[in-house]
Amino acid sequence: MGEPRKSDDKAVIDEATGWFSLLQGGAATEEDRRRFEEWRNADPANAAAYEKTLAIWRDV
Repeated sequence: MGEPRKSDDKAVIDEATGWFSLLQGGAATEEDRRRFEEWRNADPANAAAYEKTLAIWRDV
């Protein structure tokens, strides 16, 4: 197996950023939170991308 394609990485980061915006924006419903948890737990890359997004936010 080779390295993941960069476009795949970007897509996961874009999804993580979208989830971050929704969850931090105060408009997330319980259904949104449930869907986020499913997304995050579906793939270790999703969880890592979300953690990276949080780290960037904390650094800002």
